[in-house]
Amino acid sequence: LESRLVPEGAINSSVSIEEKAETKQAAILPAKQDADKKKKQNRLALNRVRCVMITLVVFFHSGLAFESDTDWSLLAPGLDRDYMAYLNLIIGRSSWPMDVFFTLAGYAAFHSLRVRSVTDFMIDRSLRLVPSITFGLLVLNPLTWYLWYALSQVIDNLTGAWSEYTGFWDLYLHLYVDCFSGNERCSAGGFCVQHMWYLIYLYLFCLLGLPIFLLWKKFTAPRIDTSAKKFLVIASFFALPVLIWGTDLLWFLQPDLPVLRVFSKRNFLEYFIYIFFGYFLAWCDDAHEILLSLTYFFTGVSISLIPAMVLAGLVRGGTYAGRWGSIWERLLVVVFAKATMYAVWGLAHKHLPHLPKIMGRYFDYVADRAIAVYVLNNLLLLCVETALYFALAGTFMETYTVPRFLLMFVLTYGLFFAVYESLFRWKYTKPLVGMMRGSDLGPKKEVQTKGSF
Repeated sequence: LESRLVPEGAINSSVSIEEKAETKQAAILPAKQDADKKKKQNRLALNRVRCVMITLVVFFHSGLAFESDTDWSLLAPGLDRDYMAYLNLIIGRSSWPMDVFFTLAGYAAFHSLRVRSVTDFMIDRSLRLVPSITFGLLVLNPLTWYLWYALSQVIDNLTGAWSEYTGFWDLYLHLYVDCFSGNERCSAGGFCVQHMWYLIYLYLFCLLGLPIFLLWKKFTAPRIDTSAKKFLVIASFFALPVLIWGTDLLWFLQPDLPVLRVFSKRNFLEYFIYIFFGYFLAWCDDAHEILLSLTYFFTGVSISLIPAMVLAGLVRGGTYAGRWGSIWERLLVVVFAKATMYAVWGLAHKHLPHLPKIMGRYFDYVADRAIAVYVLNNLLLLCVETALYFALAGTFMETYTVPRFLLMFVLTYGLFFAVYESLFRWKYTKPLVGMMRGSDLGPKKEVQTKGSF
């Protein structure tokens, strides 16, 4: 009876439509799964690279004590260890770890603004940065200054930007005013904020860059699907170090231009550019993929430039601190730093998501607390340095440095975990080291988007 009521062709047509729909769904599902897997791996890579970078920052700061021409040096008089300066040029003074940090900040800002309202974005950034900046400037930095001041009264060869004060309260009440007013008692200038410059810059960039971010978000990223477009993207990667060098050249020609030096001995415009570079990589996924495809090329460039920098004599008097023997030498350092940044970015995406489970947990633990490591590391480092100096009866810097340098680095890292877990993992103390997020206040207001990171 049913076969009489429904034509045979109609039944076949209905089956055919259902089969096509199932076939289409079966084709879409693997593609969606691959995209979700890729997003998860990107999140893991960019989170875990923070662990690598913050470890290198602590390593770099530990090495400053063993250079022969820095305010942090505890070397015995006349004892010169230039190789530590070369090591720190490669790791820290070329600034590529901080370049990665600022690029990460721009990349994260793009994806955060895709799923959050502007209000929630600024609340989250303010909760993470403002309390930690305040705590650092008003508590941690003064304690670090005073410890250094106390050491300078005991160690003859030790000098510092704040060794001429008469006591803790004189130091605490007057140092910031003296630094920014140009008083001779403080020769550090705006850099008296010490390592807090990074957090201050990061918050300033959030405020200054937000209108541009919101405008930029309205545009759809182009498809990089032709050879000409790929060539332009690759050319932009090579143009970035030239652009950075251009800001340094401007600084070299106009050293007193205020916009170039705010709270730091580093170029303000340089890091602002990295924020937007990270935003660009997040906005244009095709450009990001092209950068990842060049990972091993930039790794080779980075490694090949290390002996070139050493042969060029870029370390003068035990340190390279922006001393302009030649503007072309600075270009060499900038090219090395950018090639290393590209290489580390690509290697992180290729290898960090696939770490063994135990190692991955360690990386994730440190990465989630990277900002806390950064906030506490200077004071903890100086505490370790002081303890070792007096425990070894003043001979700490008079013997072979590598084992003791590594000892200081490991003890500083270990002390952070002890201090953090005992003092700063609690509800009312974790905001002091940047560990409070907007999500701790309640659910965020999500923004409707086509997709999320």
